[in-house]
Amino acid sequence: MSANIHRFSEFKNFNTTYYNSETGKPALSFYFKEISKESPKIGFFKFSIPFFYVENLVVKIEMENVKSDSLVKDIKEYHKKQAIRFLQARNVKVQFNFKGENDLFISANSMKLRNNGSYYFGGNVKIKINNKISEFSSLSLIFSKGNDLYSLIKEDEQTVLKIFESSHSIQSEVLSKP
Repeated sequence: MSANIHRFSEFKNFNTTYYNSETGKPALSFYFKEISKESPKIGFFKFSIPFFYVENLVVKIEMENVKSDSLVKDIKEYHKKQAIRFLQARNVKVQFNFKGENDLFISANSMKLRNNGSYYFGGNVKIKINNKISEFSSLSLIFSKGNDLYSLIKEDEQTVLKIFESSHSIQSEVLSKP
């Protein structure tokens, strides 16, 4: 049975949680209000391929519980989908909960998966680390190998947030390519 891509827009108030397969604790949960469909226009010309927008996306990641092989497999499969380039999120909130007091919160007007596996946040991007809030016009989020929890740096006029794999247990080839 083949899925009808236009049925995406029928999802409303969607909420799901991935659990750690060993402990049963929540690892990743996300919610969105709806998926809207728009066909962009340039002047009087309207594209025939619609773009899908996930509205009011909220993602919560419990980093110490992210050990589920099925989650990593699903993320890799998600990155392989060609239709993903037509999917964007608006009014996005992403929360990374680390063990201790190093939690990180991102809010942005928009988010899009890039072909290189990174996530691009645009518009008014705010990052809250503990109680300090920083604002940026854009941000690239990359899952990478490293020893710290995360790093926030400037690279070639771009603000880059790297979440390091050694701080949790994801081993992902797709997400480690910047």
